[in-house]
Order: sequence, then structure tokens, then C-alpha cells
Amino acid sequence: MAGLKRSHQQRRNRSVTIVRRAISRLQEIDSPVTLGRIARISRELSDTGIGISESTILRNPECRQLYEEAAQPVRRRRTVGRLLNSEVERPTDAERRRMHYLMRLTKAELAARIIAVERDWLARKNRMGSCAIGFSGKIWVYNHL
Repeated sequence: MAGLKRSHQQRRNRSVTIVRRAISRLQEIDSPVTLGRIARISRELSDTGIGISESTILRNPECRQLYEEAAQPVRRRRTVGRLLNSEVERPTDAERRRMHYLMRLTKAELAARIIAVERDWLARKNRMGSCAIGFSGKIWVYNHL
């Protein structure tokens, strides 16, 4: 039984050493520290070439602590559906897909698109005297008179 405990402790220590080296390597090359990247680099650092799996990193308390200390906080994904539902009554699937696409853009890109749309609306308003375009505070309203 003592031999089994000793073998287990050696494997745990080996895992901690490899994870520590993998995190150091990722930080040297300014790469984000993620479970997948640690596992991938650990294959290169391991003398057997097998490396450390993501589940081993999470199960081993010392490895997990090293990972959590080095990892950047995960950016929470915004729930597009809830946000869209609060602004648009019964959005269509096409509008939801469009929202996902637009969420990839930067604020500057979105602002430029909004300005372009506003110019287009104003140009249409000037061309078509029977239509009114006004700003309601949150969204542009286009009323056909």
C-alpha cells in the first residue's frame, strides 16, 4: 500500500511540475492560459509525450490552483435573446441571427453603421415628403403617413 501511495504522489508531483512549466511557457509567449493550451503544451514538455489532460488539471487540486491563478477571467457571453426581446417586440429568427453577427463588431464599427443608417433615413425623408422620421429616444422610428 505504501508503494502505491508513493507512486500516486510521484505522478501528482509530475503533473504539477508539467503544468507549472506549461503555464510559464504560455506566459512567456503572451498566450492566454486556458485548459486546452496547457494540455497541448504539456505534451511537448512531458518526457513520455502524453502530457496532462484537462480533466487531470481540474482534478488535481495543486494543478487546478496553478491554472486558476494564471488564467484570465472568462468573458461572460451576453444573452442576445433577452437583450433583443427587451428592445424588439417578437424578433424573428433572421433578426436574432443578425444580432449575433452585429455583436461581433466593435463599438466604433457599430457607431459608423448607425451614422450611415441615420444619413440614409434622412436622405429618404428629404426625397419622400410623405414619410416622417423621428428619434424616439432609443430607436429610430419610421412612420409611413
